[in-house]
Amino acid sequence: MVNKKGKGRKTGKGPQKSAKKPAADGQKDLLQTPQDRADAVRPLWESLSQDDRVSVLSVPVTTLKQKAQHLVEAARQQAEADSELDFIGLPPETTLEDVLDEGINRLRERSSWKLWTWPLDQSEFTDSEAFRQHIADKAIKEELHKFLPRDDPKAPERPAEEAFRKRMTDLLARIQQLTQRSFDEVAAA
Repeated sequence: MVNKKGKGRKTGKGPQKSAKKPAADGQKDLLQTPQDRADAVRPLWESLSQDDRVSVLSVPVTTLKQKAQHLVEAARQQAEADSELDFIGLPPETTLEDVLDEGINRLRERSSWKLWTWPLDQSEFTDSEAFRQHIADKAIKEELHKFLPRDDPKAPERPAEEAFRKRMTDLLARIQQLTQRSFDEVAAA
């Protein structure tokens, strides 16, 4: 290495840069923002047909049940090794398969597998907004309601909302241009 003036080699005095090891691929992926990760896979996603996209995002119920059985068995073996009784936080008579079946039945009956339960009165909700409202009505004193967050239509636009609005505006403008160009070509022919 040459010193700053270009006369001879460095003698080792003064600050030197430390050699940093590059992050492993898994760590590198964790350091990326969600937008960067989405940008990285966008070309692949756009190359897929609609059927391929649906198949990538679909998981058969039998696969979920097999995974649930595997997880229960692994947790049971670990609990036996650690001699703990409550190994997955479910009552002993409830299995992950039961929870999965209950969710699937709820999906068939109510068009949603989601469920929120308020333990004080055993109320069940499949809508998060209704659950939030129930908690606000039942558990929060009236004088504290003014501190709850509210959806304000006059609130400033968030960056993600602004970006989405801009993308939609640009898309509509492009569609209008293409439509106008098509009309012009048909009129010219």
